[in-house]
Amino acid sequence: MKKKNLIIKILITIFMVVALATMFMPYISVTSEDIADAFNEVFEDFETDEGTEENIDENDAGDNIKTWLKPQSGAKIVKDLCDISVDKNFKKIHNVKIFVIVALIIAWTFALSTIVVCWLGNKKVKHILSVIFSTLALLMMFSVFVFLPRMAGNAIIVSVEESLVDDGDIAEVVVADTLKDTVVDKLGDFARLLLNNSLNIGYWLFVICSTLALAVSIYGLIIACKKGDAKSLLGAKITGLSGMYDGAVVEIGDGIVIGRDANVSQLILSGEQVSRKHCKVDYNKQTGKYMITDYSSNGTYILGGKRLDENVPTELDKGTIIRIGKKGDTFRLG
Repeated sequence: MKKKNLIIKILITIFMVVALATMFMPYISVTSEDIADAFNEVFEDFETDEGTEENIDENDAGDNIKTWLKPQSGAKIVKDLCDISVDKNFKKIHNVKIFVIVALIIAWTFALSTIVVCWLGNKKVKHILSVIFSTLALLMMFSVFVFLPRMAGNAIIVSVEESLVDDGDIAEVVVADTLKDTVVDKLGDFARLLLNNSLNIGYWLFVICSTLALAVSIYGLIIACKKGDAKSLLGAKITGLSGMYDGAVVEIGDGIVIGRDANVSQLILSGEQVSRKHCKVDYNKQTGKYMITDYSSNGTYILGGKRLDENVPTELDKGTIIRIGKKGDTFRLG
C-alpha cells in the first residue's frame, strides 16, 4: 500500500510540474492562416466582392503563411498584460485583461498547491485536497478557453459601438444599430473563433496534465477510502471477559453469530443457557457503534441485568459488556 501511495504522489508531482512548466511554453500564437480560417467561417454568408474569399485563401496558403502574433508563453502574457495600460473608458477590455491575468495565476497556484498537499497532507485529507486543487486548476485554465473568446468578442462589439455613437449624433446611432445587427456582431464572432483557434501547445498541455493529475488524485482517494473501510471492519471486535473465551479477542468483520450450533454460528459456545443461534453482533462503521440482535429464549443481557429485546437490533456503544444468558459468558464490545 505504501508503495502504491508513493507512486500516486510521484505521478501527481510529475503531471503538475509539467503543468507549471507550461507557463514558459507558447500559450497563444496567431498566423495569417488562423485569421483567414476564422474570417471565412464567420463571413461566408456575407456578400463579398468577387474573388475576395479566394484572395484570402491564396494569400495565406502554403509557404505564404505569416505569423501575425509570435508564440507567447503564459508568463509573458501575464507580464505584458500587467504592463499594458487600458483606458478607463474601455471597461470591458480592462475586464478581459484582468480576467486573463487572474485565471492564469490562480491556475498555476492551484497546480503548485496540488504538489504540496500530496506530499505534506495526512491520509485521506491529502487526496481530497489534491482532487479539489487539481480540479480548480483545470477549471480556471479551461475557463480561459470558454469565457475569454466571448468576453473579447463582446468587448470589441461594445468598443466599436461606443466609438460610433461617441457624440450622440442620431444618424450615427442609427448606423451603429444597423452595424450591430450585421458587421459588428460578426466581428465579435470572428474574435471568439480566432482566439479559440489560436490557443497553443502550452495551454493544452496544462489542461491535459491537470486532467491526468485529477484522475490519479481520484484514484488515490478511492484507495484511501477502501483502506479506511477495511481498517474500520478490522477494528470491529469483541473481547472475552469470562467463560470459554476469557481473554480472547475475536474480530467480527461484517458480523458474527454467537451460539451453540456450528452450522448457524461462527463463535461457538457450550452451556445450557446458550441457544443454537443465540445472538448476532454487527458493527456500524459510520457510527462506530455495535448492533446486537438477540434470537434466544434465554436472552442476551447488558451487564447490570437489562435484557435486550428479542429479534430487535439494539445499538450499543463500544466498551459495553454483554452476557450470554443470565449466568453465561461475558464479552466486551470493542
